[in-house]
Amino acid sequence: MPKQKLSAKTLPTAVALGIQRFGRNIARARKRRGLKQVELAAKAGISKVTMQAVERGASTTGIGAYFACAWALGIFDELANPVAPERDEEGKAFEARLAPKRVRGRTGELNDDF
Repeated sequence: MPKQKLSAKTLPTAVALGIQRFGRNIARARKRRGLKQVELAAKAGISKVTMQAVERGASTTGIGAYFACAWALGIFDELANPVAPERDEEGKAFEARLAPKRVRGRTGELNDDF
């Protein structure tokens, strides 16, 4: 099967909009701190072109660039665990349905020692 190229056209609309919102939020945080794109790019260890793509919300820009910008802005802790297992209610419900319904005791002699 050929590799599918990731683009705004192949992403679900909600995902594309979420990435764009993420980029706008990074741009806003940068501006609030009075930083130029070049300055934030240097702090994040990315190029100015990548910085521009992040702020544009480009879907083909690696997630590492977005996270590096958040780290450089001091807001990374909020992103550190976005898909934490304890927040996955649907996954926990599915896992519970697959769990054994009863526990089998040992076969053989019964023992009243507790």
